[in-house]
Order: sequence, then C-alpha cells, then structure tokens
Amino acid sequence: MFYFKSKSGLLAEALRDQYQKYEDRWQATLSKSTQGPADRLRAIIEADFSPDICNSETLSVWFAFWGEQKFTPQYAEVTEEFIARRSEAIREICVELAPQDASFAVQAAEWIDSFTDGCWQKLHLFPHDYSRERALETTFGLLRTLFPDEAAAF
Repeated sequence: MFYFKSKSGLLAEALRDQYQKYEDRWQATLSKSTQGPADRLRAIIEADFSPDICNSETLSVWFAFWGEQKFTPQYAEVTEEFIARRSEAIREICVELAPQDASFAVQAAEWIDSFTDGCWQKLHLFPHDYSRERALETTFGLLRTLFPDEAAAF
C-alpha cells in the first residue's frame, strides 16, 4: 500500500507514472531501432504519436498536469526530469545527423521538441480537425526540411 503526505504528492507520483510509461515507450522503440540516426529519430517521433501514448484521454491528463506546473513545483520537477532525457536523446541524434554544425543540431533538436509539443496541443484542442496521422506526417515534413540528406528516412 502507498501512503502520501499530501494530495499533490500523490498526484506528482501519478504524473511520474505517466511519464515513465511514455519514456518506456520511446526508449523501447529507440532500442529496437538498430539503424542510423535518421531511423532512430523516426522511431522516437513514431512513439510520440503512437495510439497508446497519444490519445484524447492521455493528452487530457498531460495538459491538466502541465497547466498546474506553475502552481505546483513538484509537477515541474517531474516534468523536467523526464523531458531532459528525451531532449538529450533527440539532441544526440541531431548531432549525428549534422556533425558539421553542432549549433544547428542543438537548434534543430529544440525545433523538433517544440513542434511535437505543438502537435500534441493541436490534437488536444482540436481532436475532430487534427489527427495523429496528420501530426506524424507534418513532423516528418519538418524532419525532411531540417535534414534533406536523410529525407528518405522520414
């Protein structure tokens, strides 16, 4: 049995569990991809928009927690912990994709994070007008633009 000192402590652990499921999903997908960096990046993006991770119920939970982060520092701490690992994985892949320009690679990783977050927001706010498939395809369009030499992978 679990005991928590406060409701926010309980909810912080619920958020941690949500993030752990998400991280387990993209880590498992990434570990199965033994291909080059473009294929690994594709695997992370596909995990982001997989039906078990990206659905209306799950998105509602994410956005409820994110909306409270300003007022509940525990939520922000949990989010920072998990987001840092995903961001680092994407950054490392982008450096592999653009080894000649580390500054561009870091910026590209930030663009990808922001873009996928924006897609999740559109999916949450406009579920009848925007689909996971569309989010996936537009994200791949961004990747083809950022890494034209690897366009075939996206």
